[in-house]
Amino acid sequence: MAQCRQPNRNRRRFRPILAGSNEGATLLDPRLLLSGGLARDVRPGHPAVPHARPAAHSTAHPKMHPHRLRVGVEREINTVFQQFVAGFQQQVESYIQSLSEQSTGMVPVTATVAAPYAAGSPVMQVNDAAVFGTPSMAAPVTATALVGTTSIGTFSLIGSSGNQLILNLAKSSSVPLNIGTTLTATVPVSAASSAAAIFPSYVTASTTQMAVQLVQYFNSLPIPLPRKYAMPHQHPQTGALPSYVYDQIASIRPGSLKSVLLAIPLPTTSGPDLQIYQSAVTAAVATAHLNVLAGVEQIFAGKLQVPPSNASSGTSSTATTSTTTGATSPTG
Repeated sequence: MAQCRQPNRNRRRFRPILAGSNEGATLLDPRLLLSGGLARDVRPGHPAVPHARPAAHSTAHPKMHPHRLRVGVEREINTVFQQFVAGFQQQVESYIQSLSEQSTGMVPVTATVAAPYAAGSPVMQVNDAAVFGTPSMAAPVTATALVGTTSIGTFSLIGSSGNQLILNLAKSSSVPLNIGTTLTATVPVSAASSAAAIFPSYVTASTTQMAVQLVQYFNSLPIPLPRKYAMPHQHPQTGALPSYVYDQIASIRPGSLKSVLLAIPLPTTSGPDLQIYQSAVTAAVATAHLNVLAGVEQIFAGKLQVPPSNASSGTSSTATTSTTTGATSPTG
């Protein structure tokens, strides 16, 4: 029996004890034990070694935080819209400057009678009275009525209201005119009228440039981009973000920024009508800006689905235009 107990006595004799024990034995740092972290008598000065390597010493590359990406996208959208506003304002100032410049020459214009004209009536309805400029008693415009190539009378224009021309009956022919009769005249052309004729082209070009710039930015992102909505058993199309952005800015749909800007009449003076015009432009650009920011955020979050190209004429036109202007379709 004594020999059988001897091994137990030896195991107790050489069994290491943790530091902090008051027994007379060799101390062993609890950090060297696999169960050291579970020991209850570990001193504060000797914490247990953690099993996992701290994140600070990790050699793996950190992943891009989603919020960091959203900040970059928002900054790019804001920058592009700020550049558009600055360029647009410069062109408006150029147009306002043209209002004070003198006429630069004469140009022929044509309009057609839109309602039967009775001989001796002081007003005449035409399809486009604006082509005759702003006639007045001091600066009347003489228009010739033509049926085919045959002249049937002349009319002295001294004013207009909408598409109605005001006539000076003392200097006008007393003849009736049927619908479709042609009125031709030669009117002075001013820098303002030339600028007004060119301005719609600038609106179209500038909005298209801004849309394409954002489309190219999204296509250059080194991440998979959201895809368009797809019906069951259909492969989703790429380009949800480029299509949405182009549709909001440069498409032909009524609510796009281009369509709204084209629908705002240009001011004819540098007075209150200019202030109203600038306020209308500011509101239109701000609305488009907010729509793009909110829509892009919702598309990234999966809360806004962009229909495929064949499901919406607006999105179809945007995808086609963005491709032809040099922007490639995203791979995400």
